[in-house]
Amino acid sequence: MAKKPATAARNKLIYCFGKSKCDGKGDMKALLGGKGANLCEMTQIGLNVPPGFVITTDACMEFLESGKLPSALMDEVGHNIQSLEVQTGRRFGAAANGVRINDPNASVSDGQGGVYFSDSGVFSARAPATGRVYHVTAMGVMTEVVSGIKYANGVQFDPATRTLYVSEHLARRILALTLDSRQRVTATKVFADFAQIPATKSHTYEEAGPDGLILRPGYLVVAEYGEGRVHVFTREGVWRTTLKVSMPFVDTVAFDGAGNLWAGGSFQNTRPPFEGAVVRFPQSEWEQPAR
Repeated sequence: MAKKPATAARNKLIYCFGKSKCDGKGDMKALLGGKGANLCEMTQIGLNVPPGFVITTDACMEFLESGKLPSALMDEVGHNIQSLEVQTGRRFGAAANGVRINDPNASVSDGQGGVYFSDSGVFSARAPATGRVYHVTAMGVMTEVVSGIKYANGVQFDPATRTLYVSEHLARRILALTLDSRQRVTATKVFADFAQIPATKSHTYEEAGPDGLILRPGYLVVAEYGEGRVHVFTREGVWRTTLKVSMPFVDTVAFDGAGNLWAGGSFQNTRPPFEGAVVRFPQSEWEQPAR
């Protein structure tokens, strides 16, 4: 099959949009995709669209056909990221204070179009406490909420009380931070200290600790990574029950609409593939207090 002749448009892999320059148009949906073309069109008619760029569908098709990225693509991406940094006055992958984000981990909605997310730090019991939690607004403005966390892991947020729950994994505890409307911490308390609770006190894996969190009216549920345990607490921080799972490295918990609790994780964490499982606990099981 004869190859299509190359054109200038096809050779261009990235189209940028911003106040000073907008390469794309609204009628270029085949090349830029619907969202990309619409962003370009909104920029051109003067709407307040943050600057950005779109990788073309041609680049996508070349990757799908050859299994390789187009040779010039990453150079163009780098050039456009530098341009965005100049336009916005911010560093890509860094907080407002210039600290680079290294290990983004868990995230949760703030209920207003933004998110909180953890930047974990080094996963070692002997590492310094470099974990942080950030907030990003719906407009992309990022602020640091808290730092000095010994491996920041799972996060959950209760908008009604403005309480942010954070798994401080390697300190084996869960923090409850009260935030004001500007994301400043006004109060901090230890919601659950695994070293002080009989059901969580003992552990065999050196770096075992609280991982994924999930809120439900009246409850906070936490996966304990390294020990194959899922713990249910009341919102007051009172331990209620512990559920055992077959996966030692359980890291995710979630509720479905029927009230079932789901937990997922891997059987080992040293070599890929990291085989695992997902298990379900009906409400009648997880809500029962331990006897």
